[in-house]
Amino acid sequence: MAPDSGAFILFLLMDNYELYQVLRPRYVCLCFGLTEGDLKNAIFKHNIQTFDELQKQTKCSSNCGTCEGDVKKILNNILAETKKSID
Repeated sequence: MAPDSGAFILFLLMDNYELYQVLRPRYVCLCFGLTEGDLKNAIFKHNIQTFDELQKQTKCSSNCGTCEGDVKKILNNILAETKKSID
């Protein structure tokens, strides 16, 4: 399958700032420097099923707590996708 040429052209038209915004990792938990990718990796690697398990494994949302909603959303989305793929 060929790459989407529309997306490639869009990347070529972006200036450096716009490109950085698209490609940089999205930090979810600033206190512990955890990106969305870090959380997803932990969920899959350790077969995490609950927020408490994820918090124990990564320390996410255990300091200031402002990321709790985002962390829970990421976990719930992955659990929902995993359940769909199992069914």
